[in-house]
Amino acid sequence: MASAAASPTAEQTAASRAESSREVLSGERLTAAETVPIASANSIHLSSILPRYSNYNVRVDKDRSDRALEIRLLSSQRPHMRAFYCATISFFAAFGMWFSVSPFLGIIGEELSLSRSQLWLSTICSDVATILSRFVVGPACDFYGARLPMAVVLILSSIPTALTGTVRSFAGLCAVRFGIGIAGSAFVMAQYWMGQMFCQEIIGTANAIVAGWGNLGGGVIQVLLGTGLYPFLKEASGNDEAWRFVFVVPAVFAIAVAIVIVKSSDDAPLGYYREMKRNGTMDLHHSTMMSGTTSRNAWLLAVAYACSFGVEITFNNAASLYFRDEFGASTSSAAALASIFGLTNLYARACGGIVSDLMNQHWGMWGRLSWGCIAIVIQGASIIAFGYADTLTSAVPLLILLSSCVNATEGAIFGIVPYVNPAVAGSIAGIVGLGGNVGGVCFALAFHSLSYLQAFKVMGAVAMASSAIFFFVDIPGHATLTSRSKSLKAINARRETTERLPMDQDEDRIQESRRSKDDATIPAAV
Repeated sequence: MASAAASPTAEQTAASRAESSREVLSGERLTAAETVPIASANSIHLSSILPRYSNYNVRVDKDRSDRALEIRLLSSQRPHMRAFYCATISFFAAFGMWFSVSPFLGIIGEELSLSRSQLWLSTICSDVATILSRFVVGPACDFYGARLPMAVVLILSSIPTALTGTVRSFAGLCAVRFGIGIAGSAFVMAQYWMGQMFCQEIIGTANAIVAGWGNLGGGVIQVLLGTGLYPFLKEASGNDEAWRFVFVVPAVFAIAVAIVIVKSSDDAPLGYYREMKRNGTMDLHHSTMMSGTTSRNAWLLAVAYACSFGVEITFNNAASLYFRDEFGASTSSAAALASIFGLTNLYARACGGIVSDLMNQHWGMWGRLSWGCIAIVIQGASIIAFGYADTLTSAVPLLILLSSCVNATEGAIFGIVPYVNPAVAGSIAGIVGLGGNVGGVCFALAFHSLSYLQAFKVMGAVAMASSAIFFFVDIPGHATLTSRSKSLKAINARRETTERLPMDQDEDRIQESRRSKDDATIPAAV
């Protein structure tokens, strides 16, 4: 029995059949570039009836719009892994812009004669802009997909980023940071995009890796601009205002990324949203933000996210100032120390999502909720401990612990979010995401009014108290923290779904599997 990987005839036949189906449904032939099959010498997985591509290099669930059942980090092929890396790079560029001002707040305050309170007010302006934009981009994703809204956000926020060097007053600083704050909404598109590409069984891992590696932009930009480019320009030019020229770099990079993702990625495995709507391969929910705002679970998770991601953006904005004020670090040294928080995203958020998926495999939603509850308690304790650090020797290890806990909690929360209401996933992600920025505003007000130690104690205590929220999350069809009965049913349904998928490359077996699905009743995946 010949395999598809070894038999060009079988592969060509499958591709021809899929192409014919597309022609019948859409009434027109796609271009050659759009219909080239994605194939690998080692693995070919056929698509469903009406896809944009005839096969993939990852296992997919044909009953869930060809979403992937695995993540292959060494691949960048379309559509799944290309979207994975486009979402990551886009989010990285957005976060780079969002926190590009942070390492220079001390210098800006000195040059413009601004108080610490005024600097914190400019930070609040940035967070408010992100809150407002996340309300908009969530429903936009449900209607247009994540790709185009992501490109628009990158281009819009690149303009005020490039103009940051022209600031000469407190009002100008607030206006520029408000515009840059739009970049923070890129998080919603990144998470929504993964929900379209990957099945729920691995969505915690996919979301966490993309968000974690994307969040690296906040740490890398502080090192790149504050510790690298700024000292170089200052030394080369002898100009104390060299900081005014560094912001062009993240702005240009973001524009380049926006162009790349529009040209080289897909909205979903089945293609672009406009094609899917035209071909009838997309479920149209006609969703609005109102669909998400009525979800109690979304708002509960938004509060939890406010106490995790809100901590992260506060630290990204405060760390450089903190190390200057409390330990007398120079601008470049403070930027390097502050970058630690962002750089732990390289592993920490991914670990949070991976643990969530592992807990889900064994205990369903009860496992995901339990992990989120535990992670946020540990996070709160680490914040308070960091506040008491009085030397750099103790502060740096505690900062690494703190940032790792915060990022792991974020990964745990977004392992739950895609289950809340898949029909309006963009709106739900927008609501939960904006919760993080509301938390950022609240914690920024605490730092605006209190001493550093008092602010850290308040932040840590609130985070630990928010662990109670997970006891009230009740997603239909899934377990709660007080009842595991529904999770066992969900686990069994998932196992039956996974076991029925073709795991080998044998074309005849694949066709037999397809024929059997027409004759059997298959349990829906949870």
